[in-house]
Amino acid sequence: MPPQGESTGIVFEDAVLLARCLCRWQELQKTSGAESPMKDAFDAYERLRRGRIDAAFEESKSVVSVVKDAGWVGHTIKRYLVPWVLWWGANTREKHFIEDVTTSDIGF
Repeated sequence: MPPQGESTGIVFEDAVLLARCLCRWQELQKTSGAESPMKDAFDAYERLRRGRIDAAFEESKSVVSVVKDAGWVGHTIKRYLVPWVLWWGANTREKHFIEDVTTSDIGF
């Protein structure tokens, strides 16, 4: 299956979350008066995204290994298995589709 643009969605989510972390860092600088390194904002962003990005990377690797040419028999088996695999992972995909990174708790 060719890429369907999932990476583009992840990039937009990353940009929004990084911007929110940086804005929160800036707010904390103004309100508390205490100087904290900008690294705190990047660490918060890393905590938010590392699990999702690692999972997407592993999923991408598995898709690439499945799509390799396997001949007629392999292609036929995959054709019948793909609907079941998509059904099996539907809940995980649904969670990613409904996630709103503009309102999610950034924990920072």
